[in-house]
Amino acid sequence: MSISVITKHAIEVGDSPKLSIPFKNVLHVENSGSTEGELEISYIASTEGPAKVKKKLIKLKENSSNTTPSDLLKLAYPDSKVSPSILVIYNPKSGQGKSQVHLKEQIEPILKAAKCSYEIVKTTHPKHASEIARELKITKYDIILCASGDGIPHEVINGLYLREDRAAAFSKLVVVQVPCGSGNAMSLSCLGVSGKQCQGWATLEILKGRVVSMDIVAVSKQNVQDVELSFLTSTYGVIVEADETTTWMRRVGQSRFLIGVAAKVFSRAKYPCSVAFQYVTRTKDELKEFYLSHSNDETSRSELTDDDLKLKYPVSFDVKSNANGQNGDEGWEWLDDDLSNNLSIFYAGTMPFISGDTNFFPSAVRNDGCIDISLYDGRVGISATANCLIGLDKGLHAYHDKFPYFKVKAFKLIPDPHGKKSHVAIDGENYECQAFQGEVLSGVLKTVMATGNFNDAGFDQRINSA
Repeated sequence: MSISVITKHAIEVGDSPKLSIPFKNVLHVENSGSTEGELEISYIASTEGPAKVKKKLIKLKENSSNTTPSDLLKLAYPDSKVSPSILVIYNPKSGQGKSQVHLKEQIEPILKAAKCSYEIVKTTHPKHASEIARELKITKYDIILCASGDGIPHEVINGLYLREDRAAAFSKLVVVQVPCGSGNAMSLSCLGVSGKQCQGWATLEILKGRVVSMDIVAVSKQNVQDVELSFLTSTYGVIVEADETTTWMRRVGQSRFLIGVAAKVFSRAKYPCSVAFQYVTRTKDELKEFYLSHSNDETSRSELTDDDLKLKYPVSFDVKSNANGQNGDEGWEWLDDDLSNNLSIFYAGTMPFISGDTNFFPSAVRNDGCIDISLYDGRVGISATANCLIGLDKGLHAYHDKFPYFKVKAFKLIPDPHGKKSHVAIDGENYECQAFQGEVLSGVLKTVMATGNFNDAGFDQRINSA
């Protein structure tokens, strides 16, 4: 047993050698039950590689403040609930098929050490996670933890949306991801965690991070009656076709995305369509100004109502009737035909990072009430295209004059019936070629972010130095 001192940020144990346990790494504190004044600390060792749970018996220095387990837990969990109730949903087929191993070796030991109440459910068929979210008792859990790629969070969110009490469900439940798939955009954008052996660290960030609300997108498709929610991306053209044609490379991991996109872009593939927007910004200067005025907003929604989940824009896919705001659809502006007829990429997103090396929406803000839009003109030269692809990890395309990038409240895309066809993808889930429309639902999804905002995508530094 070692005599310990409490500082602002850590428990300092012993003298020679001194062990410093940051409160960020402390999972639980309780009386040892054997010696008066002795405490048992469960914590994660500050080492490289996978997170490892350790325990230490300590006795606080006489006259120390914050001497009870309750006192220390308040310091260890300043922004979050101690020992939350968690439903863990894992997909055994995610990514390289190692989610069950990650769960057993890295995730579960931390949940146990933190004295969380948790249940584990394995998905067995498509849409299973959606069924679980639709039927669960929302009073039973604080967090739904998806040990998977981005597919399971997508299913969970849509399952909650199908509930009769969906406003209450979104108000109560926090949806998070521990990266176990080939696409782990949610954990990377929200927690700043990705890569090998990171699952334990992601679990720690979930327990210690701030619960916040973020914008999502409601997508209506022409051939599907139900609205589908998107927390990540809606896309048409090269991006979705690149994903579709590299499915066989899924076990390669994140690199397959960039490989597929490069192959399609350099082939000058074009997918003619008609596209309309409810614009918020148009120019790069407007984008910069809007970002600077919204990026530090720390407000979050608390209780949602049914009105917060209702669509505000009538769904219509008739180009002629919608032109110039006719038939009551004021505010829609159609993209110039010269660009839309040569469109290679239509990409709409709400999170900055799509993968570890793809920063596609660097100006995304969790609660600015907007959807970020990135377009690519198939006529752009090879040199500019190459520079764009090389700079995707830094989001450099967002600053390039040849690549339109802006913010909107809503969008609609109608494929040209006589042009090259593309699948439509919502959060990486592919659908047949069809018209689709999306609008932002502001502050609907509760999740955890390590800093209270998205992982830094570098947008503010670059616009300030421009």
